[in-house]
Amino acid sequence: MNDSDNTNLFLNLIIKNGFNYHNLVPGVTEENLIDSANLLIYAGGESEKWIDEYVEKTSSEHPDRIVLRLFDYAQINDQTEIDEHILISPSQAVIFCNKISEALCTLDSENQALYKQCHEKYNQLLTILDDTYKLQAQKTKDTVFIICDCMPFKALFNEYGFNYIAVYDYCPVIKTKQVITVNLKEFGEKIDETGASAVYCFENSDKKLAKQVIANSKNPKCDTLVFDSMESLTLSQLFNGKNYIDIMRNNLTLLRPN
Repeated sequence: MNDSDNTNLFLNLIIKNGFNYHNLVPGVTEENLIDSANLLIYAGGESEKWIDEYVEKTSSEHPDRIVLRLFDYAQINDQTEIDEHILISPSQAVIFCNKISEALCTLDSENQALYKQCHEKYNQLLTILDDTYKLQAQKTKDTVFIICDCMPFKALFNEYGFNYIAVYDYCPVIKTKQVITVNLKEFGEKIDETGASAVYCFENSDKKLAKQVIANSKNPKCDTLVFDSMESLTLSQLFNGKNYIDIMRNNLTLLRPN
């Protein structure tokens, strides 16, 4: 929707200022935001169990609150794990946006024609994005992507069939003291073996791990490319035009053959 569209909605984020939700210790501020919501949308993964618990505890106080737990609608194949990053997948985004549109129409029936119109246009963009990811997975089927970081894209890579190896084959990194069990020399050798021109990390990385892997290769000019997992989006970024479609298109340009 555009700023000029006249609706009765106000968007807010439970987690503000780009704080990574994996590390959140919820308190009164977050609980008050949930209490004030007429429509609550969240993924429902491991890091958000506290939302499940709080919603259940306060359900009788907010009988008219619409709760949209997106995990309840995920549709995946046997090769894809349901984790809290499943929202990154364009194919799942199609499903989730449909549910969000339905909820908005229920919440603000006066403007349901507008929501349906916007949803139809956005769904077309998501479908094109989904098809483009499938096509790129075919083009890169002989490429191994070397992830020198945690792996929030694991569900997406598995769903579309991108081949990868990752220093941490999960996300988030466990909060206790970490011990890297992989051999970084082997990762460096993988750069040489595959002829990779780049390794990958994510938006909050300090790239130190990537530098160590590259140092163990014979290609000191190997680049480090940064995927955006959208884990730390802020309201100001959203209002300034940062959006899922553009981010995922940019991520796709990084998934290129060696």
